Amino acid sequence: MKLFFVTLFDHRYSARGIALYHSIREHCPDFHLWVIALTPECSNLLTRVTLPGLTIVSLGTLEGILPELRSAKLNRSLKEYYYTLSSASCQYVMECCREVDLITYVDADTYFFSNPTHVFEDLAGKSIAITPHRFSRWGRGLERYGKYNVGWVSFRRDTDGLRCLKSWYQECIDWCYERLENGRYADQKYLDNWPAEFRSLRVIEDPGVNLAPWNLGSVALGSQGKMVLVDKRPLVFFHFEDLAEVLPGVINTQLGAYGVFAGPTIRWRIYGPYIKHLKSISKTALRKGIGPEVLSAVAGGAQVKQLLRMVAGCLLMQYVYFIRGRIV
Repeated sequence: MKLFFVTLFDHRYSARGIALYHSIREHCPDFHLWVIALTPECSNLLTRVTLPGLTIVSLGTLEGILPELRSAKLNRSLKEYYYTLSSASCQYVMECCREVDLITYVDADTYFFSNPTHVFEDLAGKSIAITPHRFSRWGRGLERYGKYNVGWVSFRRDTDGLRCLKSWYQECIDWCYERLENGRYADQKYLDNWPAEFRSLRVIEDPGVNLAPWNLGSVALGSQGKMVLVDKRPLVFFHFEDLAEVLPGVINTQLGAYGVFAGPTIRWRIYGPYIKHLKSISKTALRKGIGPEVLSAVAGGAQVKQLLRMVAGCLLMQYVYFIRGRIV
């Protein structure tokens, strides 16, 4: 089974996007990944590395195929425009790549830990697939921003799949802002209506799909050999949302906001391999003459803001320390 994915990122997220590619390549024997490169620096960087099975699509190319994006770009912030492009990326693939029967959008800050083929086999006969946030009790109030997460969304090339995708794309063109308004929020809350509107939709309930800080507190982690288990099922992919290096070697996992303790499995089996991979990508880029201003391993937010959060938070709960190439 050949799997088709699409994602998008700018140069500041390039290390994460390349790590995502490597994780797909490791666990999916037959795949293709389209990357919507949101900045020229990102396009240039990706052309300088060897990534078989990856197609680079510049933002200019995307906007040329879908010209209505240019108008939408004028009435929203850059972040909101990037939200708009999640649906546009799927629309692009379906319009330009007729060989694709099923396209799956994945966020650039996700990372595969095992083969997802069984998830796709479970989608047989279904036109659309979405993943619930499955908030733990610490994050249930966040459901007002959307029951489902855009970190994984699949569309099949059939009547319901294309109709749903077209509707989502048009909704995001018309309104995609980072605020709650009339039952909408960014590109995400539109998904709340899909299960009632489309019979041929699968809500992926596998706890190993789209595991993230906001639902870690509601699952039991274990291991079987090298495999991480989530409620006794393999971890398929993890969503490393808002991961930030606040000081050299000090990584804010954002787990504290959800009451999750960064215990051994989380620290060494999930975050550790990912952070090490990001830093390896960054070092390789530096050897090729790609400077840190183009590609950063773990992008941080405003330094002062992050430091204040660190002081206010519980250090043992949400921070991972990466010293001399090792998680401690």
